[in-house]
Parts: sequence; structure tokens; C-alpha cells
Amino acid sequence: MFLIALAMRPAAAVFYWCQRWLPSNRLVTLLRTRRGYRWGLPAVLLGALYFLAGIGCYGAVRLGHTEWFYLGMLICWWTALKLVVHGLAATLRLLIARSHENLAVRAAIRNERRTALAEGRTASTHTAAERRRITRNMRHTLLIP
Repeated sequence: MFLIALAMRPAAAVFYWCQRWLPSNRLVTLLRTRRGYRWGLPAVLLGALYFLAGIGCYGAVRLGHTEWFYLGMLICWWTALKLVVHGLAATLRLLIARSHENLAVRAAIRNERRTALAEGRTASTHTAAERRRITRNMRHTLLIP
């Protein structure tokens, strides 16, 4: 048991160092938040650039440069894979969150119309600015349970 704990301590230190200082890990952490969902597609494009950088490292090795570029190629391709997968997942989560918000806004407007009709008032039509205000309120209520 002592040997396992002895081996886990440096592994945990490396993991937390990577999570804190490597830019791709910080971006992946951002993509997992609601505020970071909108950065999904730019992350995919950045992943494509990392993939091209990996191809450049591979081409450098094929042209006769040092084989240490294989390490750069692997790091670039691994980062590209992370960014593409998490970027697409963040984009999908953004679509789901926006659909939930739109459903909540429509339900709020529907309930407002029902209460207006029940009280004998005429139901008001909402302008675009009022819909944005209701959407902001719904986002706030959905984000803070």
C-alpha cells in the first residue's frame, strides 16, 4: 500500500501541474463550463491548427531533421484530438442549453398569456427586446438552481 501511495504522489503532482499550466488543458477546462460552451467551434479550429503543426513535425523528420520531432508530433496530435473532441462536445452542449432556454422562455410567455386571459386582460405581444429580457431572466434562473 505504501508503494502505491508513493507512486501516486508524483503522478498527482504532474497531473495538477499539467492542469494548471498547459494551455490546452486550461482551454478544455473552460470548455466544460456553461460560459465556455460558445468557444467550442474556435477550439475545433485550433485543434485543426495543432494537427497541421503535427504534420509539419512529421515532415521535418522525413526531411532528415532530428527524430525528437516525433515527440512534438505526438504532443500536437494529442492536443488536436483533445481540442476537437471537447470543442464538438461543447458545441453540442451549447445547442442543448440554448434549446432549454428557448423552451423555458416560451413556457414563461405562455404562462404570462394564460394569467392575463384568466384575469380578463388582453394578452400582450412581446417585442424582441422583451424576449431578450425574458431570456436573460430565464438564463439566470436556470444557471442558479
